[in-house]
Amino acid sequence: MKKKYDLIFGIGEACSCTQALRGAGLQIKSFPFDWLYGSDFLGRIEILSSCFKDFFKKEDLVDTKTTNLDKKNLCKIYKNKRNKIVFNHDFLEKMPFDEAYPSIFEKYQRRIGRLFSLIKQAKSFLVVYIETPNAEEKLTDKKDLKKAFNFLQKAFPHKKIDLIYFSNTTKAFDKQSFEEVSKHILLARFNYSSIKENDPDYAINGKLIKKILRQKFRLKMSFKERIYQILRKRGKKLLRRLEKIKKS
Repeated sequence: MKKKYDLIFGIGEACSCTQALRGAGLQIKSFPFDWLYGSDFLGRIEILSSCFKDFFKKEDLVDTKTTNLDKKNLCKIYKNKRNKIVFNHDFLEKMPFDEAYPSIFEKYQRRIGRLFSLIKQAKSFLVVYIETPNAEEKLTDKKDLKKAFNFLQKAFPHKKIDLIYFSNTTKAFDKQSFEEVSKHILLARFNYSSIKENDPDYAINGKLIKKILRQKFRLKMSFKERIYQILRKRGKKLLRRLEKIKKS
């Protein structure tokens, strides 16, 4: 039986988390952690629990002297030296830092405000974390999951909170393990590395993760939100068809 929530959002480890949630129809709005890399699980939980204190201070951002690999949106990569968050998709390569910063700051303020507004309205919410598969079993101590949940409970009292943590492992290729660490914490451990030959080692098997998310969870949505989801899916299908026509 699917568990239903007023709000579902991802906190990392990278872009693949929000992509999986959106693909499964469990996230329809943009939140602060969506397209970010860096820090670790507990670090991100602490950022969330502190209401994103000092999240994007100008003096904390360091130019890594590298760029992302997105040819359509080539950006300089900046890292927050305080919380270790890496911003891959925000600072356009040809735009000076001081010119770019104000609008990016406003963008994250909007996303933070949106998330906390929805948390305030929600009676229940699910927090999702998906490890990137480029290192085996990053979660070494289940106590970290309980510690994280305690952080969340203290930060958001009187809310029904669940947490699911996806940990990639190649030890059991065909077995999917779902362990209830506690009543509100689910640990999913199996091999979900991308099966596409040319994908980088941090890529996930998006179809598999989306299937599991759809099977286990459901987002409560208003009539307007459901209509939006339907139109969004149809729009994506139309774009894919147009791309095929262009290539043919």
